[in-house]
Amino acid sequence: MTANVREFPVFRPLKVSTDSGSHSKAEPVGPLKSLQDLPEMPLDIIHEVLGYLDPQDLLNLLNSTRGFRSFLLKDSSVPLWTTARANVPELPPLIKGMDEVSFASLLFDKHCEVR
Repeated sequence: MTANVREFPVFRPLKVSTDSGSHSKAEPVGPLKSLQDLPEMPLDIIHEVLGYLDPQDLLNLLNSTRGFRSFLLKDSSVPLWTTARANVPELPPLIKGMDEVSFASLLFDKHCEVR
């Protein structure tokens, strides 16, 4: 029986340089990095990083792992959802009686559920 191992995105930091013209060029710098350590970061760092995302990104993260799902569904994460909604200025205001996660799901999910 093989273990179910989740692959995490791998990236390489880039250094952007400009040549004599107006073109900029991005070159890989340093060793490959992975996002597998993101769930292990301190909560204040995670809050800071997630504060730059929009609601659709948070929904994608919510559906990626059990850890992120439980973290993003806690009452303490409501300010993250509010900030994410504020990051997209053209969104309509929150519907009265609806929580942030349900509202984001209504706007960005590809399916609709009646609860």
